Amino acid sequence: MQRLIKSAIHVATALCAYLLAFQLVVWPDSTWWLSNGSVMTLGIAALYATLATAFELLLKSERSSWRYVSIHDAFDLFRTTVLTAVTFLVVSFLLFRAQETRSPPRP
Repeated sequence: MQRLIKSAIHVATALCAYLLAFQLVVWPDSTWWLSNGSVMTLGIAALYATLATAFELLLKSERSSWRYVSIHDAFDLFRTTVLTAVTFLVVSFLLFRAQETRSPPRP
């Protein structure tokens, strides 16, 4: 039960981090968040949070005590972060950019 609560907190943290980064970079007005345009952004944020949680659980970096951090713990955290970012970039490219950049069909 404690592990489930800890994972839920980490999902919420990753989701909020993505949405905060989006807000700081794009800076949409407050009414945009209530429109249909925000649905895709929320879906992408959910994808990022899901990937972050999956790698955290897969690599078991959530089990470390963060009171005293060793070099090994820092490397595990770095590895999880890099794998999450690279996987997110590849998946988002395949889902969104690859559709728009295809060559037109030949006659």
